[in-house]
Amino acid sequence: MTLLDRFLLIYFGVMGLISFFATVYDKIAAKIFPRHRIRERSLLLLSAFGGAPVMLFTMAVIRHKTQHFGMIAFISVCTLLWLAISVAYLLFLR
Repeated sequence: MTLLDRFLLIYFGVMGLISFFATVYDKIAAKIFPRHRIRERSLLLLSAFGGAPVMLFTMAVIRHKTQHFGMIAFISVCTLLWLAISVAYLLFLR
C-alpha cells in the first residue's frame, strides 16, 4: 500500500464521518434547533468533496431530505463520479 493509497483511504474515511455526522445533526436540528441547521449548500459541498456515498446512504436510512429531488440527484451523481474515479485509480493509475 503506497502513501497515496493510505492518504486517499484516510481522506475518504474522514469525509465519510464528517458527512455522516453533518447529516444526522441536520436531521436532529430540523426538529429541535430549527435556527441552527446546516445549509443545503454545505451538505452539497461535503458530498462533492468525497462524502457523497456515506451521505446518500445516511439520508436514505434516516429519511432526511429524501423529498428534495435536486439534492438527491446531485449527491447521486457525486457518488457515481467518486466511484468512477476510484475504479479508474485502482485499475489504471496505480
